[in-house]
Amino acid sequence: MAGSPALAQGEAPAAPPPERIRQDGAVRARIVLQQGSAGGPFAAWSRDDRFIAVYQGLTNSVQVWSSQSGDLVNEIALPQLDPKGLLEVWQFILSPDNHVTIDANLREVDLGLCTPLTLKVALARPGQWQVERGESGGPCLKGGVPPAEIRSHSGRLYYLPEVPARLMDRHDETVMWLGKPAAKTTFGAALAPDGKRLAMITSPPAEDAERHNTLAVLDLTTGQRLTDIAVPDGYVRVRWLDDDRILFPAVVPGGRYGERSTKPPASLILSMRSGEVREVGARCFTLALPDGTLVAAGLGHCTPDGPAGQGLERFDPARGWQPLGPPDLGAVLIDQMVAAPDGRTLAMVVHGRRSDRAGETVASLRAVDAQTGALLAEVDLPSAATPLTLAFTPDGKAVGVRLDLVSYRWDLSPRPPIELGETVAPATPLAQATVSRDGNSWYERYADLTTEIGNLEPENGPIVAVSAEGGQREARVLFDNVRDEGAIPDSELRWVVTGGEGLVLWKPRRNGIFGEAEVVRTYLFPRGGIFSLTPEGRYDTNLGADAAELRWLVSDAPLQSLGASTFMRTFFEPRLVGRLLSCERTATCAAAFRPVGKLADLNRALPRVTIARIGPGPGPNQALVDVEVRPGILPDAPNGKRFSPAYDLRLFRAGSLVAQWPGEQDGAENADIAQWRASNRLVPGRDGVVRKRFLVALPAKTDVIEFSAYAFNEDRVKSGTTSEPYSPRGTVARPGRVFVVALGVDNYTEKRLQLHYAAADATLLGARLAKLPDGAAPRVLVVADDGRPGGPRLTKQASYDIFSILAGAPRGPALARLAALGIDAAMLERATPDDTVLITFSGHGWADRQGAFYLLPADAQWPDETASPVLPTLVSAAEMARQLRRIDAGELALIIDACHSAASVDANGFRAGPMGDAGLGQLAFDKQMRILAATQSDDVARESDRLGQGLLTYALAREGIMDIGGKADEDGNATITLDEWLRYGVNRLPALSRDPTLVKPAETPGKARGVVFLSQSAAARRVQEPALFDFTNRKSELVIRKVPR
Repeated sequence: MAGSPALAQGEAPAAPPPERIRQDGAVRARIVLQQGSAGGPFAAWSRDDRFIAVYQGLTNSVQVWSSQSGDLVNEIALPQLDPKGLLEVWQFILSPDNHVTIDANLREVDLGLCTPLTLKVALARPGQWQVERGESGGPCLKGGVPPAEIRSHSGRLYYLPEVPARLMDRHDETVMWLGKPAAKTTFGAALAPDGKRLAMITSPPAEDAERHNTLAVLDLTTGQRLTDIAVPDGYVRVRWLDDDRILFPAVVPGGRYGERSTKPPASLILSMRSGEVREVGARCFTLALPDGTLVAAGLGHCTPDGPAGQGLERFDPARGWQPLGPPDLGAVLIDQMVAAPDGRTLAMVVHGRRSDRAGETVASLRAVDAQTGALLAEVDLPSAATPLTLAFTPDGKAVGVRLDLVSYRWDLSPRPPIELGETVAPATPLAQATVSRDGNSWYERYADLTTEIGNLEPENGPIVAVSAEGGQREARVLFDNVRDEGAIPDSELRWVVTGGEGLVLWKPRRNGIFGEAEVVRTYLFPRGGIFSLTPEGRYDTNLGADAAELRWLVSDAPLQSLGASTFMRTFFEPRLVGRLLSCERTATCAAAFRPVGKLADLNRALPRVTIARIGPGPGPNQALVDVEVRPGILPDAPNGKRFSPAYDLRLFRAGSLVAQWPGEQDGAENADIAQWRASNRLVPGRDGVVRKRFLVALPAKTDVIEFSAYAFNEDRVKSGTTSEPYSPRGTVARPGRVFVVALGVDNYTEKRLQLHYAAADATLLGARLAKLPDGAAPRVLVVADDGRPGGPRLTKQASYDIFSILAGAPRGPALARLAALGIDAAMLERATPDDTVLITFSGHGWADRQGAFYLLPADAQWPDETASPVLPTLVSAAEMARQLRRIDAGELALIIDACHSAASVDANGFRAGPMGDAGLGQLAFDKQMRILAATQSDDVARESDRLGQGLLTYALAREGIMDIGGKADEDGNATITLDEWLRYGVNRLPALSRDPTLVKPAETPGKARGVVFLSQSAAARRVQEPALFDFTNRKSELVIRKVPR
């Protein structure tokens, strides 16, 4: 196909590729989605055979594929040509200097005549096409018979033009398929009344195992998908009735008037909370009013065999459909129907009221009271043509209608509709909401059919930007293939959902209408995957760092395809969508994000990491893993950085960090690049290869274990991840143990730091976790430092000794030092991959102005409350990370009930990804830990005199789990797992902290688990909001309670 249909009042250029990235400066990066397949006879090899370029007729583009990796390196859209013509390619050439030449005909479909075309583009400048046109109206040129196979210059491979295409070797064996999974196709969408959730109906690609449509719900506050729910076939529209119920309106099989003897299926109402689905009897043009009421037209209006003369109806949940107004509208057929924004008025197009002099049925517009069904006004339409648009203005006082590509406005009166000129904004919601003050620019949805007309394929005309400066109309496509769109409440942003490119949040421009309007685009992938991207390059995703669904391409190296994690340090921004929504409302986005890094000087020569061998270790349940690392070499690097040594090798077992070379990062969390290089460079052998053998403990109950490894280059750009499976033999069975370490400090050396219930928290948590179901006997250490004579003393050294025993350090000296402090830790031993380690700390926490977090042990020194504490006497988050890194448990969780505790993870710009950073956050990500922090980074944790506990501990150990059962069984399966328990604390704590009977204003200064001694205003007493950092990507196997049924 040569282009999209012509727009009213002239043609519009094609929209820029949605995956483009805008950056200041000459060097730009963009993503290339790994979707679609090569196919067809028009293909050519690069001179060095590293690439093959293919013309793809279905997408009207040139695809560039790597013959070494099978990656889709680039997809270059052809320029927009005459939209009334059909492009017929007959020759495709790739020159030695990587210039594509396409010879084609532009066939005039109606006349059968052609215009010869030659299209040229350099792969190094993919957006700059040269188009040479021959004389129009001549004969159509033809090439020779396309070859059955296209061989590479070396003859080692050949391209087989199937769909998907294949690369074959000399022995006719398949080397690789040039095909990637297609993205989900999106149909209808709707924003919830709370403005926080967007529901979309998506269809999986044909090759996907999920052969059904799904309802995908996106939380705009976090940018994450909440759920995917199967939707029966045939339902492609969605509307929210309230914050819980979703309507799936029925469509008419076969189009507006249906098929003979066919009626639409029932509409469906889904409760998001309960999952219950209710059927609503089949009707035509079912609409949801703002209050959740359903109105519709009788079946006679959309099925030929339906009873004639049915009227409007309103749905009563108890009695079903009931007449709305006159039960019989006479010989009238409703063609379209829409509701006003306030739900008080219905507008419809009707046929058959009377005939004109030529006997043709006259169509008219009707306005009807949505509460009573009473006729408010009716006028004839200026034309018998089918309306392309019927929609209320945002104020509900007029209706816009488009006939024969001419726009009209009707003010709901007996007066006929007023024709609007092409330089006047149409009376539709989008145009009226975005028109500039001078009326010279606006956005409109071309062929915007906002009613339920019964088509299986919803109308998907584009949104265009329109300028009417100087009385001349110019329109350009902004978003094509639009399925639904609307406004974001309390924001200047709008949302739009397109058929194949997901959700876009955009900001209408009041000046410079053709400038950049997109704010962030979210792509949907099968099985819950998302990828959100801004024009500047910032992104967020749940696909994982090494996602196969996309790759990067940089403008100064257009044939170097880079992995998804390459620019993670530069571009990755967790919670991107929610943060953008928030800062757009307050006009603070410039300060809300780090500046986007410059790419021109970045070293992109990536180390090559391989796992050379995995074999049995010297003892049972051990393996020896040999890893080789070669330096990064990029001969044609555009910035001259052709080489990089390798740094910071990391080895993972089943996704969890088990080893690091040249060693643990003992430096500061925010070490500069020179310090980082000095500490982490890998020294190669004489052959330039780094070889390292790791001794790794193995779990006893796993048949196949996947090891993976990666390193970094000199600019901290991550290499590709290499993975190898290993099937251990002769493992020795051993029971999985549970180690519980419950720590609490009331009795501080600095007496003004005294707390009342931190030690009680440790005692309660230890007691609760000592009772696991099925006879499991956890090894529990409780250190409740409450100041009683002879009681334990939790010093900084004591915490180190406890962690070191779990990490496998010699037990004797550590146990002796602990015993001297009144702590009996004999039950602790070295943790193994079959074990679970759960550590809790209740006490004081402190964060500095930069967000660095510290725990205060009993011997913390802080002589001057107006100054900072003596940092060497505190336990920093970086020190905790070093201690926890050595603990090789299968499951590891940490609960911190202290002020500012989220800063232990979410500080100093922490981003959950393979960044190669130091600190507890990075360690938690790498080791797949769970960390529950009692408060946000800038807030305090509280304890209550009435409860005798800290609030978080009360939620967890008085409610979440009890001696028998508990309230934390979120899925109702009569078991409470570790992850369910932690989530219960997150969900319950805010309500507890709002209870004035539990936390009194007078308690706040003395009962905060942080150093807050000066009087605080009421505004300072915010709701205590915990934070759960769960980097496991799996359900916990540890059951901590069974719930009696």
